Amino acid sequence: MFEKRNKLFLQILKSRLNEVNNRIESKNDYPSELDLTIIDKEECIRKLMVTIIPKIRIDCPDASKVEIFFSLMNQMKSPAMTNDYRFLDVWNHGYEAIIRWENISHKNNLQYFLIEYSNILKHHIKKLELG
Repeated sequence: MFEKRNKLFLQILKSRLNEVNNRIESKNDYPSELDLTIIDKEECIRKLMVTIIPKIRIDCPDASKVEIFFSLMNQMKSPAMTNDYRFLDVWNHGYEAIIRWENISHKNNLQYFLIEYSNILKHHIKKLELG
């Protein structure tokens, strides 16, 4: 059962990786423009999932919410590499929110997000492929 589930999960991750990589304009290193004091990862995930992501799931979200989103997501890179899939799920939800945006005013942060998300997906794909 676990092997079948892992194969399905692997297919889903590869499909998402392909989608994300198609949105990356260049592989140049886009520095994040935002810096935020590191907060507890549990508090960070709560803020993102309860407060921030629901408010940026619109075509033209408030710029301050977008800045907070990118800053908090930057803090979710390391936790997303662990076996705690809640943190990977935050990246999935974040990605699904930002692809709805029509007007991108934070292009560098968007590209940085996509590159980091791609790296996270590659990490989980490699883990699954190695068994």
